[in-house]
Amino acid sequence: MTRTKLAVVAAFVVLVATSCNYATMAQASKDRGDPVPWWCNPTDEVPVTAGPASGTVDWYAGTHKAPLTWEQCLSLSTTLDQAKAYAMQWPTAGAAAADGWDMSTPYVPGMGTHHVQNAMTPEFLNSPSFNKDDPDLSSGGLDDVFDPTRPEVLQFDGNGPNAKLVGFDYDVHTSTGLPPEGFPGNNDWWHHHPKICFRKTDAVMTGFNQSDSTCTASNGINVLFQCAVSFANRS
Repeated sequence: MTRTKLAVVAAFVVLVATSCNYATMAQASKDRGDPVPWWCNPTDEVPVTAGPASGTVDWYAGTHKAPLTWEQCLSLSTTLDQAKAYAMQWPTAGAAAADGWDMSTPYVPGMGTHHVQNAMTPEFLNSPSFNKDDPDLSSGGLDDVFDPTRPEVLQFDGNGPNAKLVGFDYDVHTSTGLPPEGFPGNNDWWHHHPKICFRKTDAVMTGFNQSDSTCTASNGINVLFQCAVSFANRS
């Protein structure tokens, strides 16, 4: 069965450029008798089909996000701390590039860059064996495993080497066309990208949902990224 790409984009914001420790803050809130903190109670319910980059499949139509239980919140907070520690190994775009992270999407305000490790490269795109309708990106960690402590995509606040890490995304390929189970609760809403045009010379994204002829005219190739959801992060 054809695998489809699912990239998870979080419905809440994870602070990566501060000394915040989510597990400690969550436990302190619980001990005070406070409600679960904001990262365990997201309220943004923008449909996953919104925006020019997204596709038409919405697995969450008619559902709503809700506060996590304290058990779920404490577990999620520990996971976010682990994911943040992993991503902070590359505090700048230059550090990431030196360790094999390639910029597949240039900087976009409010979204940052998208850097992936040893996955989308010109050699890969131009290989005779490359299947644009079912790309195997597992060599870069974009596989069928959802590990919440190891985000597959890093986001930086600019295109230069001194750009700072501001977030991370998750990318999962599934054989069902459905999102993975993901995080506790119903708050991580996954979306999909039917077509992303990558330039063959440098493997940089140049557009979403373009016709094949338009993409080809810019020396690009339309790659099927069937499903996606993301964690948005900022400093």
